Amino acid sequence: MKKVLVIAPILSRSGYGVHARFIVDALASRPDLYDLHVHPLNWGTSSWLMEDTHKEKFYKFLINKKELYTGQYDISLQVTVPTEWVQAAKINIGVTAGVETDIIPQDWVTTANGMNKVIVTSQHTANTFRNTKYEVKANHNDEVLSLIGVKQPVEVIGYPVRTVTPTDLSDQLKLDYDFNFLSVTQLAPRKNVESMLKWFVEEFRNEKVGIVLKCHAGNNSTPDRFLSEDMLRRFVSSLGERTCKVYHIHGSMSDEDLHGLYVHPKIQAYTTTTHGEGFGLPIFEAAYSGLPVIAPAWSGHQDFLCIPRKMKNGKEKRQTYYEKVPVQVAPVQQEAYMKGIILPEMKWAYPQENKFKRAMRSVFENIKSKRRTAATLQKYILETFTEENQFARVCDAVWDAAHNEKTEWADKMDEVQVI
Repeated sequence: MKKVLVIAPILSRSGYGVHARFIVDALASRPDLYDLHVHPLNWGTSSWLMEDTHKEKFYKFLINKKELYTGQYDISLQVTVPTEWVQAAKINIGVTAGVETDIIPQDWVTTANGMNKVIVTSQHTANTFRNTKYEVKANHNDEVLSLIGVKQPVEVIGYPVRTVTPTDLSDQLKLDYDFNFLSVTQLAPRKNVESMLKWFVEEFRNEKVGIVLKCHAGNNSTPDRFLSEDMLRRFVSSLGERTCKVYHIHGSMSDEDLHGLYVHPKIQAYTTTTHGEGFGLPIFEAAYSGLPVIAPAWSGHQDFLCIPRKMKNGKEKRQTYYEKVPVQVAPVQQEAYMKGIILPEMKWAYPQENKFKRAMRSVFENIKSKRRTAATLQKYILETFTEENQFARVCDAVWDAAHNEKTEWADKMDEVQVI
């Protein structure tokens, strides 16, 4: 049995918090292989879990267990941005959703090459780790070496479908119209929410259509609610008179309540104008709940919004099962820069306005056929991204990292004799 340390925002209400709990749950499914200990991290300004559930008690047990253990660890899994990865065990595995852009920072490449393996959430993220080009000046002369990407193994493992019984929100969420779009997002530059709202209002200004935003600026606190509502109210008011409706939901929601949004009888489709996703968990949840999805044709969410099909020539082709919005890949805007994460030399996607409006209109006018397409995608996701499958992939990836040839050779260094 391997002693494993997971360094992660295990109690955070954030995408990385979900990722951390997925990794821990996966390893906990094999108690015969892994003896778990957890070191919790904060995650920005995100709120923490406060539900006192059986699973939350289990996570706190693993945190206390780590506090009492003073020995060495065989393996560490570090679910955080690569700049925070450290050498915490004999075998170290970095776990990240990466960044939404076309490349990663150069220091991420350096840190990743110091790990035994990197686990990412999508093929898009894997490509950025493998293909980022950077230059290094040699120490002994002025020669500049051009290098490409992370040389350590980079493995793609997406999230599993969560088995959740949705809450019936029909009586709690009163929507005026029978057709509403949904977007679960954050009020941050990378999510491009203002473009989505502007284009929605312009397309449906005088029609009985709504859009429901489940969003926050930084966390689920009361001050954040006031801040978010003020930002949205001022922006929507600037768009002029309208019949169409914009609804805002803020605050902590259980998984059951959140999934209740996806199956609400008056919510007909999911939409996003994101600049990019390392995976796109809300998009994933909407898709496996059976909602038609409108999204930019770029980055991590394409992994699960397309279904691989075998062609007559034996080759595999990925067939699209969402309303894909063409994009232009261009430099990130200045207001989106994040020190050490999103840098001026990076690019991401800008959805085309007219194509996004056309996609929304097409879903609105052809909802029955779009629902049939969404049902096909839902079936594929439910069969492919099961907890059993994704948990097994995590366990296998960790086991492989701990037993590859380089690791076994390094473990036997103490057997080398001086003659």
